[in-house]
Amino acid sequence: MKKHAIDSETYRKLIELEYIADFRSCRDILENAVSSFEIPEGTDLEYEQAAAHLRLAIYNLICDEHVKYAECLDKAREVISETDILALSAQWLERSETHRAKVSELCDEFFKLVDEEYEGRDETSKYYFQLVTELRKRIRL
Repeated sequence: MKKHAIDSETYRKLIELEYIADFRSCRDILENAVSSFEIPEGTDLEYEQAAAHLRLAIYNLICDEHVKYAECLDKAREVISETDILALSAQWLERSETHRAKVSELCDEFFKLVDEEYEGRDETSKYYFQLVTELRKRIRL
């Protein structure tokens, strides 16, 4: 069985709490999970850990914890590319339905880094490009 940075029970609880828009509880649960990470360097779990920091950054943004948002974002940037950060942030923030203008801003920032003809460096990049393209269309309707 593959080990993950966030166990399935914690992940399930986060999804349930996101669904009812209890982002403070999401933040508290993920903050606790992040503080107990023991990830060996050089593993693909580093990306998962960075993604957890990014998700925590988004929860902090939603909860108006701007200093914590910046700290978590900095930790995510140590591993995740800026385009991936912008795409994931826009996706997670859009699901919260709270910061529509910020989602639009993140999409615009993404397209400052890549043009409309972006090919992507791998399948993940291609997926994020498509995701942000669709988000931008939806947010501007």
